[in-house]
Amino acid sequence: METPGLGILANSRVLKGEVSKDSYVRVLRKHRLLWTGRTRSLHGLTEGANGAAEGQTCTIGFDGFEAFQPGDSVQAFQLEPRQ
Repeated sequence: METPGLGILANSRVLKGEVSKDSYVRVLRKHRLLWTGRTRSLHGLTEGANGAAEGQTCTIGFDGFEAFQPGDSVQAFQLEPRQ
């Protein structure tokens, strides 16, 4: 869906784990990596929530990717500093 000021967003459901407003993400299409980057926006959350948990729906936008197609998969992850 296209939103003024936010660009194209994807209506999504979290199948496993969680996605947060500061997640890194990978977009896959038919199991092929299309793009890796950061979330730009995350909407449809419970007030005060920083992310969406397993089973929840949300609308998500990415910083630099808008070429969504039905069936695309998103993997969210966090980077941790090396020790």
